[in-house]
Amino acid sequence: MQSKKHKMKINWFTVIAQIINFFVLVWLLRRFLYKPVLKAIDERENKIASELKDAKAKETEAKKEQAEFLEKMKNLISKRKS
Repeated sequence: MQSKKHKMKINWFTVIAQIINFFVLVWLLRRFLYKPVLKAIDERENKIASELKDAKAKETEAKKEQAEFLEKMKNLISKRKS
């Protein structure tokens, strides 16, 4: 029995169409998905950095007020003892 060899013929139109479709898909994903997502991530990072900066400033102010309060308490206690 003789085996028949089948050669697959490449349909170049389909190959080229698939390559074009792939590049169109990549372009669409970059334009409508990738860039907006990166923009949203950058905005979120900036917001978080701003909030951390504000929190640090509030913490510094709170420590300053705490130190002033403790100094006033010491003065009141020393005046009371006198």
